[in-house]
Amino acid sequence: RSIKEIKDKFFLDFGGVKKNNATGFVFFTNQKVTLSERTELQKIAGSVPVDLYHLERISSLLDTPINYGIRFEFLQIRMTDEEIIAFYSQRDKDHLAQLAGVTEALNTATQEIINHQTGGDSLLVFGLRSHSGLDNTHGQIEITCHINGNYSLFDVTATITRPSKNGFPQIDQNFNLGNMNLGLSTSLGQFVPDVEDVQVYAITVHHRNGRTKQISALCRNSKGDWVERDTKIYKYFGFPEQEILYEFKHPDSL
Repeated sequence: RSIKEIKDKFFLDFGGVKKNNATGFVFFTNQKVTLSERTELQKIAGSVPVDLYHLERISSLLDTPINYGIRFEFLQIRMTDEEIIAFYSQRDKDHLAQLAGVTEALNTATQEIINHQTGGDSLLVFGLRSHSGLDNTHGQIEITCHINGNYSLFDVTATITRPSKNGFPQIDQNFNLGNMNLGLSTSLGQFVPDVEDVQVYAITVHHRNGRTKQISALCRNSKGDWVERDTKIYKYFGFPEQEILYEFKHPDSL
């Protein structure tokens, strides 16, 4: 076919872009189209993106292992010995890729089941503060806790300690919390703090997925309420604490 015939067919088909409110145009031809002729066709389309499948491009696609069957079905071109080897090699790669995808999906699903059974990477975060609007005449600190993460926690126990004057931790509260459901905030009561202006509390938490230690420093804000100045939760290996899992500085204390 002459380039004029190809241009006429291109122009005729391109009318469907506006008619169908399309954002691009794909043109197939089994004719040889040179690089300069492709540029001329693109000019007809103006700013509309064009994907042109010409003879050379179609041939190169048919001469790939994935399309040997299509090539034989429509053009009766059989595979050479080299192409047979390439075909089976590509098929094996495809099968391995599919198997890897199935394995990855299975591993992901298995890990998700484990996370739901153990608590995954969820953390139990304690809040320690007092409120002016509550019945808090003795300056008591309210204890709350909630889960930070995507999974519930199981078999939860916690111990709140603070340094004592003799250097040994003083146990203030022990909690046997059992199973903690995701999305719920739990109030655990109140306790009376020391007289110092800054209080530091350590909260050791045990649950099915391990042990963590929260360090919370409290101070009084401008209203005289106790607020957490900053909180850190460590992955607990003993002393000293190591990996920080959670950290938050409370704006009310600034």
